[in-house]
Parts: sequence; structure tokens; C-alpha cells
Amino acid sequence: FLGSIFRTVFLFLYAAFVATFLDPASVGLFFLGVTVMTILGSASTLALDVGVLRYTALYNGEGDRERVRGVIAGATYIVIPVSIIAGVLLFFFARPLAEDVFGKPDFTNVLRMFAAAVPLFSLAKVFNAGTQGLRRMRYQVYSRDVAEQLTKFLLSAVLLMEGLALTEVVSANVAALALATCLSLYFLHKIQPIYGIHVKRTYEQR
Repeated sequence: FLGSIFRTVFLFLYAAFVATFLDPASVGLFFLGVTVMTILGSASTLALDVGVLRYTALYNGEGDRERVRGVIAGATYIVIPVSIIAGVLLFFFARPLAEDVFGKPDFTNVLRMFAAAVPLFSLAKVFNAGTQGLRRMRYQVYSRDVAEQLTKFLLSAVLLMEGLALTEVVSANVAALALATCLSLYFLHKIQPIYGIHVKRTYEQR
């Protein structure tokens, strides 16, 4: 709960900060890019993060660690290619989307840069669902609500104060998301090793 409040406050402050340094058109393109990336990244999970949360909690309660690993690993192995394909498609279709759909030619580079964030966003959702299913709620707070928000704020502040503009702000956000995704994987592996040739996993078959 406190993590959500912290994240909401930081997002508000960040929006105000960005609006101070960027012109209105650039601010609009930035937040439109965030929206496109979020929608595409969420869709690329195929709702498997919801399944991970549910079945990880179920099998963890039963003490079945192999099935816990199987659920998370199985979801990851599906989400990785799907989200990469989605990101690649966004990159290559950025120009027609920007010009024909949104009517904003300057939006092309923003979409292409956010394309790299699609797999990161999708994987972070799966990893965080895993830690939540294992009843470690604080790790999502550490990675998504604190580390990501602070990193993008600090990176954006440095870049903007150097006189840089929209593309640098997008880069700061992608870098912050990459850090948050790595942290979410680290925390997940810390409490329940999932990957590795010597880690036993049981995959659910229906």
C-alpha cells in the first residue's frame, strides 16, 4: 500500500518535472509513448502474470516448489518471444503508426525507443507476480515503486539539466525500467531459484 502511494506521488512529481523542461508537444509525445508501451507490454504477457500470481501462491501453499518453478519458468519462456516480437513490430511499424494513426511524424523515434522497453515491461510483470505469489510483496515495492521511479527521476534530471530533450528522457525511462526488471529477477531468484540446468521444475499439463 505504501509502495503504491510512493509510486503515485513520484509519478505526479515526475510529470510536473518533465513538463517544466520540455515543451508541451514533447510532453504529449512522451506520455503517449509511455501509454503505447504500457498497453503493448501488458498485452504481451498474455495475462500469464495473473496465472503466475495465482498458481505460484497455490503451489507454494502446498509446498510444491518444483511446480512453483515450473509455473514461473513456463510463463517466462512464453512471454520472452512474444514480447520481443511485439517490440520488434513496434520498432519497424513506428513510422506508419506515428504518421498514419497518430498523425505525429515526430512520434516515430519515441516509439522506436520505447520498443526496447516492451519486453522489459512484460518480464517485470511476470517476475513481480512470482514474488507476490511467494508472499514477498516488498520486493515489487523495492524494484518497481522505488528503484525505477528514483532512477528515472535522477537520470532525467541530469540529462535535462544538461540541456538535452525528449529522446534523452525516453532513454532515462527505458534504462530505469531495465534496472527494475533486473532487480525483480534478482529478488525472485533470491527467494526461489527458477532458472538453471540443475534446478528441478515441474510443468503443469492440462
